[in-house]
Amino acid sequence: MVTLKKVEGNRERFIALLLEADDSDEVVRAYFEQGDLHVVASDGVEVGVVLTIPDGDDLEIKNIALTPEHRRRGIGTAALEVVDDSAKKAVLHG
Repeated sequence: MVTLKKVEGNRERFIALLLEADDSDEVVRAYFEQGDLHVVASDGVEVGVVLTIPDGDDLEIKNIALTPEHRRRGIGTAALEVVDDSAKKAVLHG
């Protein structure tokens, strides 16, 4: 099961992982503190991160990155489905 947990506080430990999906440190740091950063967990194990930024009625998925050993297993797709479901619920209840 894939779950997301919002990161509160210092995000610095996630920079290297975000750089797996966006190879420019300068670009990552430009959006790093914006929006919401969530840890992606699969069966309770931290395997990646997803950073989303609200944009009016839309939600931009700015970056999603998984550790190399957890790629190509459907975890990223499942994480995006969780993001999509959460965004839909926010619109309905927001």
